[in-house]
Amino acid sequence: EVVDGHNAAMSIVKTVYASKQTHTAQPDGEATAFLFDAPLMLGSPIIMFNGVALEEGFDFEMIGEEGSADGFTWLRGEGEEVEAPAAGERLMVYGIKSTLANIATMAAPEG
Repeated sequence: EVVDGHNAAMSIVKTVYASKQTHTAQPDGEATAFLFDAPLMLGSPIIMFNGVALEEGFDFEMIGEEGSADGFTWLRGEGEEVEAPAAGERLMVYGIKSTLANIATMAAPEG
């Protein structure tokens, strides 16, 4: 019962503990790729642009592999042309640190 409770709690922590992340890469009018200060769990990042949530696949594309999101590529622009966000625009990132994906679950004792 204790093991089941621990494993259930760890599953919840891994899916709901999104928090504001330190993100030093900010728009400069030229950059279209922005790396996170620390990797996040794939599927957890929420990118905010001037306070508005962006849509993955439409506004940005994730950079990363093996279950980790290392940053994103900006996709917004006119038509087929991508326009880098202007200097002074503000990006904020919320997500779950990829280190939480490695929280161990417990095995129930046999017997």
